[in-house]
Amino acid sequence: MIENIAALIIGAILLVLGFVNISGKVSTIHWYHRTRVSEEDKGKYGKWMGAAAFIIGLGIIIPAVLHIIFSSDYLHIITLVSLIIGFGLICYAQIKYNKGLF
Repeated sequence: MIENIAALIIGAILLVLGFVNISGKVSTIHWYHRTRVSEEDKGKYGKWMGAAAFIIGLGIIIPAVLHIIFSSDYLHIITLVSLIIGFGLICYAQIKYNKGLF
């Protein structure tokens, strides 16, 4: 049960960070990840990074809630898929707007 509560808290934090970044505020992203992002691209960059954080957050929250209701070992597949999609979006945004991953 404590694992589900911790997952809900972490997922909620990622959802909030996702909303903040989607709104165009990229100050929550590490400075070295956004050093080469131009001023006109910061909004687009924030939307991609925010969408990634939002997807990862949902991928953590949904299985935690479902695990409280149902007892299934296969719910971790949802988290794995959301992590793959989220990190893919992060890599895309980094390469496109920051001209590299680092």
